[in-house]
Amino acid sequence: MKKVGLFLILLSVSVQCFTQNTKISTTDSVLRKIQYMPKLSIMSVLSEKEKYDGKWVKISGYLKITKNFFGGLYFSKEFADIFSYDNAIYFEMPYTHTLVEDLRRKNNNYVTIIGIINFKRHGIEGEFIAEFDQIHSVGPVW
Repeated sequence: MKKVGLFLILLSVSVQCFTQNTKISTTDSVLRKIQYMPKLSIMSVLSEKEKYDGKWVKISGYLKITKNFFGGLYFSKEFADIFSYDNAIYFEMPYTHTLVEDLRRKNNNYVTIIGIINFKRHGIEGEFIAEFDQIHSVGPVW
């Protein structure tokens, strides 16, 4: 009888171990996606709009922020200098203080931005080719 009781206790403990709640939060799933996301050029994303619209992307380009607290990720410094919106992705400054500081420190440099791209929106005056709906992070170009 003692063996049967011990067996039932061990069985219930092992069942509980294997049925733990493994729900992943949204932040965890985004971080996992970002970790393995390939870095893309602006031109590759712009040439396949349907594939990337509404999706998380990791894009490298030249960052230029204006005094009006909006900016663009441009294909190159030369395009940023002449404000070539056809070769840029618009964004408004985010509300996260650390992200704003990252953007300001890296302004006028080549960077990699991770965010959600939207080809249905085109910036304040509709001049840009696309817009970032959300920016997760700004980093160096590797």
